[in-house]
Amino acid sequence: MGSGMRSLCYREGEVRTAQIEERLNGLVSLLKASGELSGAQSDPHSQDDNEDLGTEGSSDRPSPFSSPSSAIPSISNQGNTWIIDPSYNSFTPKSCICHPDTMEAPPPPESDEVLLDFYRKSLQPVHPFVVIPPNVSAAVLAARRPFLMAAVRMVSSFRSIRSMRAQMYHLMKHLADHMLIRSEKSLDLLLGIIVMLGYQQYHCCLHGQLSNLITLAGSLIGDMGLGKPPGVHERTRLMVVRPPELHGRSNEERRAFAGAWYWASVISMNFQRVEPMRYNGYLQDCMRHLEEHPEYESDISLVYLVKIQRLTERISELNSRDRASEEASSVPSAPISAYILAFQNELNQIRGSMPKHLKDDKTFQLLLDSARLRLYEPPVVDKNLIRSLSKSLSSVSMATDSPLDKIYQSSAALTAWFNSWLSLPISTYYFQTTAVGSHLVYALVMLARWARLATPRAMYEGKTTMPDDPSANNPNVALYNSDMVNSQCDPNMTVDKCGMPRGRVTARPDLDDPELAAAVAILRTQLQTQPGLMINIPEILSAISGRFEHANATFQLCSADPERVNKNVWMMTALKVRITRAKLEKWAELVSEGSENMHLENRSEPDQRMADWQAAMHMPQTECAGLDDMGLFADDGLQEPQMDNNWGNMAHTSWTTDLLSGFDPSGWFDGYVDWNSVPMAGAHPIER
Repeated sequence: MGSGMRSLCYREGEVRTAQIEERLNGLVSLLKASGELSGAQSDPHSQDDNEDLGTEGSSDRPSPFSSPSSAIPSISNQGNTWIIDPSYNSFTPKSCICHPDTMEAPPPPESDEVLLDFYRKSLQPVHPFVVIPPNVSAAVLAARRPFLMAAVRMVSSFRSIRSMRAQMYHLMKHLADHMLIRSEKSLDLLLGIIVMLGYQQYHCCLHGQLSNLITLAGSLIGDMGLGKPPGVHERTRLMVVRPPELHGRSNEERRAFAGAWYWASVISMNFQRVEPMRYNGYLQDCMRHLEEHPEYESDISLVYLVKIQRLTERISELNSRDRASEEASSVPSAPISAYILAFQNELNQIRGSMPKHLKDDKTFQLLLDSARLRLYEPPVVDKNLIRSLSKSLSSVSMATDSPLDKIYQSSAALTAWFNSWLSLPISTYYFQTTAVGSHLVYALVMLARWARLATPRAMYEGKTTMPDDPSANNPNVALYNSDMVNSQCDPNMTVDKCGMPRGRVTARPDLDDPELAAAVAILRTQLQTQPGLMINIPEILSAISGRFEHANATFQLCSADPERVNKNVWMMTALKVRITRAKLEKWAELVSEGSENMHLENRSEPDQRMADWQAAMHMPQTECAGLDDMGLFADDGLQEPQMDNNWGNMAHTSWTTDLLSGFDPSGWFDGYVDWNSVPMAGAHPIER
């Protein structure tokens, strides 16, 4: 009897406690919805719920470091929450897309649930490094992973560019406070950073925060020990009274490690501004685990993204000329052709092992073609190489690695890449990641390199006018120039009104070499006899520009912003492609027309050079006929051409000194910066 009463009283107490907890939970939810309670002040039981966002395999252990959401505005706060501080990106060009036009911004265009659903359906499939389980609501995610939810909200709000930029400001402010001031280290921050990296093209990949985010992600990987197998370090066992308890690695952590490595590799390879993370054996083990035990279908996509990028990175290292002297070895090594064959076999193996749905995926096809283009990229103009190509074209060789075969492979790789790009539906442009955009920049640089070798003036129809490209002072450039002047005190170096150095410029040795010009001229004439090597570059550039203009027009129609936002990635890319076409056309025109006068004045010397080249190349006179009429055997003194008035400041550019081979791919994302200041536009006139 006594024990029964105690049991009944205990059950009644449990019911009463449960009722109180339910009322408290309802009150907390109401306060959160009204914005009066931040996510940091959650109920005491939320810590237990944080152990699992979805299935057991993807669980995240409770972190000793919380990530309060008080610093990140909630969508329910409609007042003056979305205000951008004037200091944000103040050291970026005012005309760039990373520089906010206004300090006030609208709230996100949709509710958190709608934005999270959009992320799952449209963004997560192409960026599978951060997976939100389907049974996790936006409210639960905001309570457990507030920074991740804020990052998802930001990348999914692309219908409102102004809102995206304001959210980006608050995310960066949160990172600065919690990582640099409070020294917070949590999976919440790492996952949010990876999401931000995936769609950084909306915020500029040059002046903004891309390199900072890459570095912060790598720092978190190291500090949290995610880049190596779980374990307790020897010094910890020795010097800590009670070492921390060991836990197994979750799939969420494996994806985060893979995502941090992937973005460091992509950005390092395509922009050459940060160092890549090392691909170690543990990352290979993580990929093997996800491939053998996929938790979601997207895990297979992640594995192949990493495989393709790892192969592309290794090919890029093979092509790189940036090697330390101690890396040179006297031990005989295999020829480059052997490495190329091995990489081609590995590329074929990856392509053959892919599931059918990935083989049919146009984005994965583009990534495979990017690796192929790296493997067979067009050569930089070099005198010895041009001679070798000319000999190969004038004689038949059965060798599979002949220069003629290589240039055919370059042509085929370029054609395949742009066919893949042009097959992407325009509607998918909005969901593509930063990686796809950076591969486009690289492919356009290779296309320009090919144009320098093989595209005649006759292929350009009409005359393309140079689009307006408004420039603004870049405070960092002016600051750098000021430091240089103070440190060197060089009277020949001054700074012009655009903040760029002006004065004596060292000439490129290849541009002063008339033999190189002769070699290129002969090669170009020979290539025109090979129909399989002709690439219609103007047509490709016009098609790409038109597609981005169409994407911009569609974006403007669907935009949630009350005012038209012209400073966006679509308009910027279309403008850059049009500028590229105009520059290539103008260069070809000046080479073919502006050099005729030099031919009349220096007929005897070019004739001798032509004879020398004919003898050296063992070529008949008929193949060299007409080359001297193009003025490509002019004397060493470079003549500065007269420019049309509509080219503005480009009248100071020496177009005969074609610098396309030295184009820095990172300049592509340089907003609306003056392209006279980047190497592609040429150097300032050389003092004589």
